[in-house]
Amino acid sequence: MVCPTCFCTTVSDGVSLDGKSAERVRRWDSCFTIPFSHMHGGSVRVSLRSRYRQWITHKLATWADQFGSLGCVGCGRCVTWCPVGIDITEEVAAILQTRRADRGIHERGEDPIMIERRLAEHPFLSGIDAALLAELVPLAQESTFVPGTSLLREGDDARSFDLIEQGRVSLEVHVPGKR
Repeated sequence: MVCPTCFCTTVSDGVSLDGKSAERVRRWDSCFTIPFSHMHGGSVRVSLRSRYRQWITHKLATWADQFGSLGCVGCGRCVTWCPVGIDITEEVAAILQTRRADRGIHERGEDPIMIERRLAEHPFLSGIDAALLAELVPLAQESTFVPGTSLLREGDDARSFDLIEQGRVSLEVHVPGKR
């Protein structure tokens, strides 16, 4: 109810006790409530899991499809005011970690000094400006990919930039109707 991009509402009708006047009121609602998704015959999202999925996919996926940006503006109000402690930043991190694991990506921590040295020595980045290199270091992480792992598919959002230090990568082109 505190999110600046949330526009989920419900309509309530009321009649005065003397029956002489009626009022229709629109108020904020939440996709987490069972009545929010109620249609003829019942709720379409009965489980908490399905309501949670609706909320997070709306904020981070379908909102982008509809409006060209994320439904989360990073204000932190949802984290501050959530009565059950849902932190969208932790949820996104968990989803990304699961997605990376599903893709066969395994990560391990490494000393930033070693990362900086390895980046500076990589042929693709040779001669890079030291200030730009310093900006890349906090974003870098070492990953090991299981053979057969797909790093990116056509139409996916590019969420990483991979510098290959060891091994080989195959580039495959999918042409519909062809092998």
